[in-house]
Amino acid sequence: MPTPTTWPRTVREHLLRLHCRAHAAASTWRREHGASAVEYVLVAAAVLVVVLAAVNGFFGAVANKFNQLTKSLNK
Repeated sequence: MPTPTTWPRTVREHLLRLHCRAHAAASTWRREHGASAVEYVLVAAAVLVVVLAAVNGFFGAVANKFNQLTKSLNK
C-alpha cells in the first residue's frame, strides 16, 4: 500500500500507464494501409482544377489572339 508521501508518484505512474495504453490502442485502431477512396477523390479534384485553369488560360489566350486578328482584318 502506498504511503501518503508516495501517492502523487503512484497517481502519476497510473496516469502515465493509462495514457500509454490509450495511445497504443488509438494508434493500432488508426493504422492506415494505403490511400482511401476519399484521398483519391481529393487528388483527382485538385488535378481537375489545375487542368481546367490551364485550359481556360490557354483558350483565353487563343480567343484574345483571334480577337486581335479579326480587329486588324476589319481595319
